[in-house]
Amino acid sequence: MKKLTLLLAAAVTCFTASAQLYVTGTNVEGASAAWVPARALEVQLENGVYTFQATNDFKISTANGTWDQFNAGSKNLSGKWTKATTTATANLKSGSDSNILPPMSDVKITYEVNETLTTIKATLPDGLTFGEEQPKDFYLIGPAFGGWTLKDSKNKMIRSGNVYTYVAENGIVGNWKINDGTWNVQFGSNGSSPVVGEVYYPGTGSNPGEISSNIREKATITFTYNEDSESTILITTEGSVEYPEQIFVVGYVDGKDFLPTSTVALAKGEVDGTYEGEVNCTGALGTEYSYIQLATAAGTSVTDWAGLGTRYGAPEADATITEEPSEIVPGKDMSWKMAVGTYTIKVSLVDLTISAVAAEVPAKKFGLVGTIADQGWNIGAPIEMAETEENVFSYGLESVAEGALFKIATIAEYATDQEAWDNTYGAEAPLGSEDAPNINVVNAGPLNAWLKSSSNFYFAKAMTDVTITFTYNATAGEASTVAVTGTVVDTPAGIDATFNFPEICDAQPTDAWQRDGNTQNTYIDMTETGFSSNGITMTCEKSASNATGMRLYKSGNYKDLRGYKNSPITIACPKGYYIESIKAYSSSTAGTAALSTVNIDETLVSGAALTTDLPEGMKCGYEWTPVSNSTLRQFITLTPTKSTRFTIINVVAKQSPTSVEGIGEDVDENAPVEYYNLNGVRVAEPENGIFIRRQGSKVTKIIVR
Repeated sequence: MKKLTLLLAAAVTCFTASAQLYVTGTNVEGASAAWVPARALEVQLENGVYTFQATNDFKISTANGTWDQFNAGSKNLSGKWTKATTTATANLKSGSDSNILPPMSDVKITYEVNETLTTIKATLPDGLTFGEEQPKDFYLIGPAFGGWTLKDSKNKMIRSGNVYTYVAENGIVGNWKINDGTWNVQFGSNGSSPVVGEVYYPGTGSNPGEISSNIREKATITFTYNEDSESTILITTEGSVEYPEQIFVVGYVDGKDFLPTSTVALAKGEVDGTYEGEVNCTGALGTEYSYIQLATAAGTSVTDWAGLGTRYGAPEADATITEEPSEIVPGKDMSWKMAVGTYTIKVSLVDLTISAVAAEVPAKKFGLVGTIADQGWNIGAPIEMAETEENVFSYGLESVAEGALFKIATIAEYATDQEAWDNTYGAEAPLGSEDAPNINVVNAGPLNAWLKSSSNFYFAKAMTDVTITFTYNATAGEASTVAVTGTVVDTPAGIDATFNFPEICDAQPTDAWQRDGNTQNTYIDMTETGFSSNGITMTCEKSASNATGMRLYKSGNYKDLRGYKNSPITIACPKGYYIESIKAYSSSTAGTAALSTVNIDETLVSGAALTTDLPEGMKCGYEWTPVSNSTLRQFITLTPTKSTRFTIINVVAKQSPTSVEGIGEDVDENAPVEYYNLNGVRVAEPENGIFIRRQGSKVTKIIVR
């Protein structure tokens, strides 16, 4: 039995001899990286000690890996270094509170740690010895003293023995700490704040909490440093208290984002240090709540955060302000969360309190804007919805066209159109979407509706007997909803026409062609007759600046239709239809005389060049698609900016929803007549141009000269 015990002892000794120590720090000789515990220096036990070299502070541990793993096995000094001439020793204890500071800074020191990790010995390089230890310097640091810059000379305390003093001429407002010019020795909050005239025992270590003060008169800080026992802080004051003339609410106010320039001033009250004012909390993007803070100044630019002066914040995240005074914290960068609304806010820098009383809000009214009706996107004149029950609003339409868009607008008095748009509700776009896609509402609901959303609601199919219902939700952070019901109108088959100009040229009488000057090119002037196919027509007018309109043209192997500068070519579909798309092609090389020189009013259509799937023999192409399906898109005009070749033009038209089942076939002769320009904008008295005339359900095109 004794023999077995000896063998076990030998095994333990063998295991201990193979133990390792890991070192990481500012400059550890042989370590592959500084302060990376996974790449710490690995030190082997030799002759009963672990030996390594380091400059300045470091950490040691029996384990490497993550910081949690490293700290779990780390050792720290237990007490101070005991210095001899060229060596210093200290005891070790378990714990990861702080770094091991060297007995002498900025030199490479050789360290020896004993096998049991209870003592450490430091040996200076040849030629160096320990002299008398230099007294420490201490500095005030933090927002109350201008920021977190180490060793800021203007914040250095005056030393007399182990007592340090600092006179704050303008008081102490904000958060602060005391440190020795490094992050390793700091004195801060012990969980409470110092009281003027009472001795305060600060928290210590490498990262104590911040002390918070709101002292506005001249103050003196006396710090007594005791290395081997508790240090103390004493604050005394003198003189009168000075408060700012104004204090500012910073945040999502008056329709602005949270920026240094987004502020509302609170006026000084009858009692010095008190302030009061009305603040309109208008909400962060897509929400029904605002975030706000307080500051002693307003920023001069959107990046001027320092210009806010002293900031006051909430004691915790998402704290709200009520009618009862609640705590504000100087120097705290934490916001209050407020439901959208107008408040009378009162602040006392004397008591460090804030309160808010919500203003009486008039009953909400909502309306519709968009292409679902004649008023369009006129934010100044939404179609008012009826409140059918509390916070539920609805509106009925006999019919809505396929592709029609809308948003819900808040009806109120606004100083600017932008403020009105900021108070509209749009669709909830998919997470991560960049282009704010529209959301289909055909027989859908309830769909989320968010304040300030850039997405529209739209009808994927035409509908009749439509009811749009909006349910307003005033709860912060929760969506309102939109629901749509009605009868879906199946989209009827469309018609299309293809104008193939080489074939049209070949079909013309030989004697109709005229020679173009002295060239071999010939043409037929088509400004009078135009073309027609499946009820779709093309006509052309001469511009005031160009005597030439539209011509069939033959030049060598090219047979095409030439559109000349500023001479409009109008394409029209039959009554009851709207143009869905126009595709035009050229057999010439894309460029000067091809289709890139054709303009269409961008308020009517969007366009894209075609580079693939071109018809045989075509070298370039372009497609135009109306941005909104409506009877006002029955006509589209192409305006060449210079001579342009059309070899093939294809037009696709669809039946308008209002023409389904005979809707709109009869004309009410007593119906008022309305005129629109080709942009779809209503005009009172048309003159000099092409206009759309609508009487009841009948739509025609007229030319006014």
